Amino acid sequence: MRFRMDRIILSLGCAVFAAGSFAHDHAGHEMHEQQANQPAPKPGAAQVSLTDTALLDQDGKARRMKSDVVGDRIVVVDFIYTTCTTICPVISATFADVQKRLGDSVGRDVGLVSISVDPARDTPAALKEYGEKVGARAGWTWLTGNPQDVNSVLKGLGAYVGSPEQHPSMVLVGDGRTGQWTRFFGFPSAAQIVARVNELKGARKSARAEPGAKLQPVAARLDPVAAKATGNKGRDYFTDTLLVAQDGRKMRFYSDVLAGHIVLINFMYASCQDACPLITASLVKARNELGDAASQVRFVSLSVDPEHDTPADLAKFAKKMNAQHPEWLFLTGSKANMDTVLKKLGSYTDDPTDHQTGLIIGNTRTEHWRKVRPDAPPSAIAAELRSLLTEPVAAAQ
Repeated sequence: MRFRMDRIILSLGCAVFAAGSFAHDHAGHEMHEQQANQPAPKPGAAQVSLTDTALLDQDGKARRMKSDVVGDRIVVVDFIYTTCTTICPVISATFADVQKRLGDSVGRDVGLVSISVDPARDTPAALKEYGEKVGARAGWTWLTGNPQDVNSVLKGLGAYVGSPEQHPSMVLVGDGRTGQWTRFFGFPSAAQIVARVNELKGARKSARAEPGAKLQPVAARLDPVAAKATGNKGRDYFTDTLLVAQDGRKMRFYSDVLAGHIVLINFMYASCQDACPLITASLVKARNELGDAASQVRFVSLSVDPEHDTPADLAKFAKKMNAQHPEWLFLTGSKANMDTVLKKLGSYTDDPTDHQTGLIIGNTRTEHWRKVRPDAPPSAIAAELRSLLTEPVAAAQ
């Protein structure tokens, strides 16, 4: 699953795709070394699945891949093994150049990450020594761990091939906040990697308000003329598209679901095995944090896979996640209707596994809306909702 919150740059080291296949021995590995001097290939869109599998960094500290390593940052990740004497040092030298070009932003809003493809032999100490040799500074994280855990991470990133000598040389560039990924096959230059990082930085500046920041009322922000010409801005913007709840009730999206409520909206699909259960579990905790105030907040989980998610599927998911509350709606509907709603919320996707995971909270009485990171602590999510509960209606004027 690709998380639309912030994306990641992934560089994989020691072999390169050749004639549509991997090199199968170290002699082939050395042959591919010559390709490092060839022009870097053009990047393409990529899909990855970040998990919260815990790995060990060069200091032996446990680091969760999704929450701790990537988090809200733009990251650059390469894949190496410390006993490699050909391509891996070349890749690491490129990363050292990237580190130099990015300067102080490394460790602040950009992270460099090197993951061992040989965790059975690469200890944290071995990675630390290797990193020191290539000039790694603070902000460049080196990861190893239990082979099963490392392989799980590699599979999610499209980097697992079973043998260190056979892994492809590629680079993924992305932003953990927005979930956009770009993949380079071969040997991108430091300049190309930095250019992509800067593009992502620029996209952040021109994007909507930062997570947690107040947004203008959505209808007024997108269509101020229409907003002034109608007596119900919310309904005219969000629409009264007909959806179906997990109990089979047909509900108009604005009038029946949103109007008059403080709401938290998230996006999910019932067959998801990755982010959706994790985020839903966090929302259950956030709801519990609200205590008695929970009855004043409506949670709305919108299916991004309406072609497969029936009301019964959503009810089963809600029961499994202990999310069965009168004020927690799991909604699906026809694909056309769900697409309409998702587009209004900026969360439409052709591929359910590639959907946004960001949370939207809002007070429809004051028309104040905010974005919240899905990996925010449940207590922080609850605090954001409480602030809307105490917000005076006059604030909308």
